[in-house]
Amino acid sequence: MLMADCVRSFIMRNFTFSSEEILDDDLDLFQAGIIDSTGVLDLVAFLESPSGWGLTIPDSDLLPGNFSSIRNICAYITRRYSDVAA
Repeated sequence: MLMADCVRSFIMRNFTFSSEEILDDDLDLFQAGIIDSTGVLDLVAFLESPSGWGLTIPDSDLLPGNFSSIRNICAYITRRYSDVAA
């Protein structure tokens, strides 16, 4: 499963939104009302879990821009892996 599809699947399973709504990679999840500040914590817990990506996400990375869309979440995951590998 592609990273974006995995993130999308998590969001669709865990956050309430209309089934007719298109969960496109660039949709602003905050503006659309899909994720709020509590939702970011749920998303971070998923990304840090072994069933997610097993990342360690520092508090300094808890910025809206990192989690505002599926595309931004995937870019953040990629950057974190790059940072760990460096």
